[in-house]
Amino acid sequence: MANGQQLSNILDYRSVAFDGYLKDGRIEVDGSNLYGFQFDTYSDIWQVFLVPLEDYNRLMGQNETLAPGEALVYTTKAVPYTQDTIQIGDQSPLTIKKEVPDFVDNGMDAMQMIPSLYLFVPDLTETAAPLLEEAYSGEGGSVNLHWYYGFDLNCDDNVQISILDQIQDGLNGTDFSDREFFSTLCEGVAKERAGFYGLYGGLFFLGILLGIVFLFAAVLIVYYKQISEGYEDQSRFEIMQKVGMTKREIKKSINSQILTVFFLPLLAAGVHLAFAFPFIYKMLALFSLMNLNLLILVTVCCYLIFALFYVLVYRITSKAYYSIVSGAKEETI
Repeated sequence: MANGQQLSNILDYRSVAFDGYLKDGRIEVDGSNLYGFQFDTYSDIWQVFLVPLEDYNRLMGQNETLAPGEALVYTTKAVPYTQDTIQIGDQSPLTIKKEVPDFVDNGMDAMQMIPSLYLFVPDLTETAAPLLEEAYSGEGGSVNLHWYYGFDLNCDDNVQISILDQIQDGLNGTDFSDREFFSTLCEGVAKERAGFYGLYGGLFFLGILLGIVFLFAAVLIVYYKQISEGYEDQSRFEIMQKVGMTKREIKKSINSQILTVFFLPLLAAGVHLAFAFPFIYKMLALFSLMNLNLLILVTVCCYLIFALFYVLVYRITSKAYYSIVSGAKEETI
């Protein structure tokens, strides 16, 4: 390159992308049906990418083969495709040979809330031509032909941003014959990183801040509630001590009462969290955070930290409560 940099990890593949309503193995690409919201649930909306088999083999280092009318499938956001065939519009159904475990990351998929379905076909032109014809004649939905070309550079951020600007200037200065149907987009990790950290770092900070606020609010409310009840119960324990209740029995009664007050809400919170976990996972999937094992680990750690604070406040509260209710007897002697 002119900047003295070598390209590595080159990403080069073609695709045809469109949104569709997927139901019972058939993808409806008619815009009037799709955007008129004539579907059962929002989960039936998918974005679909048709990719040539040769590009898949080259990128993933595989040697898959397909007969005419067959396809490989890959889905994102942990939503599997379970049908044996798939039909795009009014075309002949494609037989799903198998589901592949992985494919290269796609920025369009990361931005969308809906899952993506990749179909790797032996002949992209044959499969996509009817879709493109219907789209450009106005009879079908939005169908776009994409060519992705990406690479890594072993240099610092300033050099990467400079190279990105040069590429963008070169693309802008190119005289394309028809800008209406042809456009270019150039992105760089170094330039996008600040925005990424700004969004996710802000959410992370907000989550920590709210977690601390709610944690301290919860334990302090319970603590001061127990202390106020201690003063209310002082006269009752005084009467029980006068009729022969020992300090050991007082401690046992206090522990039983405070254990119930403190740890029943903690147990209930654990049950609520367990039932809410699938919903939390789906929410994080909207941000392309799909590491289920990490989410389980973080959830368990957060619950244990919350429980630790509860135990500490419980010990402090039980001692303060005991000193209040047992001190009444000593003051009257």
